Amino acid sequence: MNTRRITLLSAILILAMLGSSYYAIPNLWAPVLLSAEHWRSGMRVGRAYAVSREFIFLEGGRGEETIVMIHGFTANKDHWTRFAAPVGKRYRVLAVDVPGHGGTPNVPGEDLGFEEQAERIHAFIAARGLARYHLIGNSMGGHLAGTVASRHQNEVISLAMIEPHGMAHRAPSQFDELRARGAEPILTRSSSDYKRLVSMTFVEPPFIPYPVAKIFELDAIARADGYANFLPVLFGRDVAHLEAIAPTITAPTLVIWGDSNRFLNIDMMAPLQRLIPHSSGHVMRGCGHTAMVERPAETAEVYLAFLSYISSLEAVRREVHDAAPASSR
Repeated sequence: MNTRRITLLSAILILAMLGSSYYAIPNLWAPVLLSAEHWRSGMRVGRAYAVSREFIFLEGGRGEETIVMIHGFTANKDHWTRFAAPVGKRYRVLAVDVPGHGGTPNVPGEDLGFEEQAERIHAFIAARGLARYHLIGNSMGGHLAGTVASRHQNEVISLAMIEPHGMAHRAPSQFDELRARGAEPILTRSSSDYKRLVSMTFVEPPFIPYPVAKIFELDAIARADGYANFLPVLFGRDVAHLEAIAPTITAPTLVIWGDSNRFLNIDMMAPLQRLIPHSSGHVMRGCGHTAMVERPAETAEVYLAFLSYISSLEAVRREVHDAAPASSR
């Protein structure tokens, strides 16, 4: 057997082994594929210490202003990666793992309420040296973003909430009906549980490479008991917390809702907008619960248009202020 044939056979064997490992050893491939996703979106992993823990986050983009992105329950910072790619062309972007999710731990025994978690997020933001910033969050993260905006009004330039948790239910969703029958669809203790969660979350699931999807599934199963500690707050004490604080949010606010959301009924959108003094809304047709994951480019386009609008309003305000006589200011 000549050298060329041996080399060819060796190459085929190596490729076959790599191909089989793609499905057999997802732990091998997932970090590589996630790093590639971060690189394509111009993001890098960072660490910051605040309130007795290390926060893990993604950071990237460019621009004078920073957008802080807060993910939902049982999710992590990687839910923002594809959305951050177009947004990062005009703004600095910062996607953080909420305490108890991703790489950011909870301190045992600490209160998991929204006021308390929001202050931990705010401590992280302060540790990054941000005095003024935009906030955007999804689901639980939208509720947390709204809480930070309510408590730190002078710091938040704008707020966007994508299908936020925290409103009294106007009409039961599929998720509510499952919980009423004794199920807990938000927790995944098996592969079938995880597949059900994914099918409920998206109308058209985005492409996620198998090793990454598998690692996300295994991580969700491993964390189920830890996530269960949040349920008394999410569906008990703070279930309508956002509704209570919404009138105190002073920042210009955008509310985005998928009209096919199976977790949080779109009937909550209009009441929330009415409660927030300076709010606007956008409905994503045929979209599920995490618009920034399911349709990242479209969601980013809507969001950037909102930021451009409030930026133009601020420019007009400054012109009027500068043109006014000093005695009238």
